Amino acid sequence: MPCHEELLFLLVFSIIIFKNAHGRRVHHRFKEEEMTPMEVAQEIKKNYNRQDAPQRDRPTEVELGIHIISIFSISEQTMDYSISMYFRQAWRDPRLSFSPFRTPGSQKKRQCKIRLKDGSWNEIWVPDTYFRNEKRAAKFHDVTVANRMLTVNCTGHVWYVTRITVTLSCPMTLHKYPLDTQSCPMQFESFGYVTKTMYYSWLKNPVDYYPGVKMPQFTIVDTLLTDCTVNYTGGIFPCAEIRFVIRRDIRYFLIQVFVPSSLIVIMSWVSFWINIDGAPARVSLGLTTALTTTTQSVSINEMLPRVSYIKAIDVWMIVCLIFVFCSLLEYALVNVAVRTGVRIRTVDIGRIPLVSYDSAAQLNEVVSDSTLSNCWQYVKEKTISRKSHSVVDVEASRLKARRIDKISRKIFPISFAIFNIVYWLAYSLPTARV
Repeated sequence: MPCHEELLFLLVFSIIIFKNAHGRRVHHRFKEEEMTPMEVAQEIKKNYNRQDAPQRDRPTEVELGIHIISIFSISEQTMDYSISMYFRQAWRDPRLSFSPFRTPGSQKKRQCKIRLKDGSWNEIWVPDTYFRNEKRAAKFHDVTVANRMLTVNCTGHVWYVTRITVTLSCPMTLHKYPLDTQSCPMQFESFGYVTKTMYYSWLKNPVDYYPGVKMPQFTIVDTLLTDCTVNYTGGIFPCAEIRFVIRRDIRYFLIQVFVPSSLIVIMSWVSFWINIDGAPARVSLGLTTALTTTTQSVSINEMLPRVSYIKAIDVWMIVCLIFVFCSLLEYALVNVAVRTGVRIRTVDIGRIPLVSYDSAAQLNEVVSDSTLSNCWQYVKEKTISRKSHSVVDVEASRLKARRIDKISRKIFPISFAIFNIVYWLAYSLPTARV
């Protein structure tokens, strides 16, 4: 019996020792009530293995969020954008929990939060998050010190903030350019951990902006949070996505494209008020406006990628070029109408000398004076009749040409106004977001 009592005593004593040791390992109940944050950090990292996930029995929840400093360099040609931000990650690691402590000589209440020194992110477990749609390597800022912060509270909750500037891909559909709305993604994915080890969720305020954040040509109209988890060959890797819905500011293009091209089209209509005989003025005006419209269209497309579909700006420039070209054709029609009358007059005048003085002398030898006199009277009457008829034909042709100009002065502006109404209504209607 004494032997059994000794064994029971040893068993109870061993359980108590193991429980106390386990409590010290998990909760870090320090003997000293006064400790510095550095001492606490050193204590909680004892016997810590950064290769192991925080929780083995269930996946670790990693909360994500960003604080945007600036968004810049949104490029249609390369279809990407650059963003500078504070990238926030939060998770709970029970191995880093500790009891509240008081710093030496401090009469304040006990602290429950410490900031780990620079480089500690290489000593503890951190999520292996990367940007899936990254185009160029992200830049981690280190002026004047490394722009990173790692804090831990007494319950083991970790807060990791990093300042990053990164260029991300943004596939764009330019059918409505420059009246378009784009959706640019930012995708966070775990490089090595599958969903059984960790998963992503969002902080309470996942996306916020530095005061005064603006973009030159775009306005952020919405921010969408979605899940982009993909099943790869090696497993299901967690992924979270932020989509920035941005609308292009049309004011720049109104000043640089739409107003100038409209003025060029209106300028081409000036030829309708120029005299129909002013061929050099009307032709030079038509050619100048046509070349200007073509040059403007080429300069606009140089800033855009070579896509296989027609953009809204292409429709606008093509129609403007058609209006300018039609105004040039209008003068060609007017000129043809005028020259038709001139041609008729030229042919009639050419018929006047049908009987010359030589032929009259020959007739005088074989025909009597009275007969010759009657012939000359007939020729004279016919010539006067032809001349008066030619004058009537020329005036009718010029009147027809002027009528074409008058009709064009109304048809061209009305047609251009109708085109504007249809164009702006068609391309201003919202489309489904991708």
